[in-house]
Amino acid sequence: MKEEKSNIIEIDPKLLLSLNMMGFGKILSERLVEFYGEEKLKKILSTNIYQIVEVEGISFGRVDKAASILNYDKNDERRQKAAILYVLTNAQNYGHTYLPKFLIRKELKKLKIYLKDLNKILEELEEERKIVVAEGERFYIYWLEHMEAQTSSIIKERGKFKNNLRIKYEIPEYFDESQKAAVKKLLKGENISILTGGPGTGKTTITKFICETLRKNSLSFKLCAPTGKAAKRLEEATNEKAQTIHRLFKAGMFGQWHYNCLLYTSPSPRDLSTSRMPSSA
Repeated sequence: MKEEKSNIIEIDPKLLLSLNMMGFGKILSERLVEFYGEEKLKKILSTNIYQIVEVEGISFGRVDKAASILNYDKNDERRQKAAILYVLTNAQNYGHTYLPKFLIRKELKKLKIYLKDLNKILEELEEERKIVVAEGERFYIYWLEHMEAQTSSIIKERGKFKNNLRIKYEIPEYFDESQKAAVKKLLKGENISILTGGPGTGKTTITKFICETLRKNSLSFKLCAPTGKAAKRLEEATNEKAQTIHRLFKAGMFGQWHYNCLLYTSPSPRDLSTSRMPSSA
């Protein structure tokens, strides 16, 4: 019988005790060790604990409490920079790839961070290549700006081409004007189209209508999403089979695809890394 690999992470007892005293339980301690490795984590804890806000699932508030245990000063520049990076990173959860300065300041106040010279800290973060400032008013996490630029470049390149699909459809009367306009643009023959909108604007309704329309026109299509959970939600919303983008591309490695359309949902800026993948479809 083949022995299964264990997912248990062994942690130096002294390091685990230190993390526990700082308020990090077993699960978060394991996550930190898995992210950094023991030696690097020990160095971070002794030099700049605020660095660990970059680890997913570690909130600024939790790190701030740990820093107070270690007697960090509230005006420590490392605290201020970490707060800004946390705010910009956390903005992804609300669909933003960047924030303007006034929103950064607003979010910092929620963390009880009041900066007299925000411009100076932002300039230093830009020099350290932690953030990117676009047109003097859009502030990005460094990696996210580059990912967005790459994705935009791919979309622009593929958007040059037209497809020869001729799709017949009748838009439901209950669609509002913006939804009707979106459907017309999505089905007018572009090689790539993007549907965006806030909660409740009808993205799911339109996606379901597109699926029904493609099926009525005897066109093949595939639904995919960045995660298994997102794929399941997509299935429930459209009554069509969906899968993760990774599984779809893995299947594509073993043969040619024969789909007229690929519908991909990317609910968060965090998924920009997988949003690039359809360029090879």
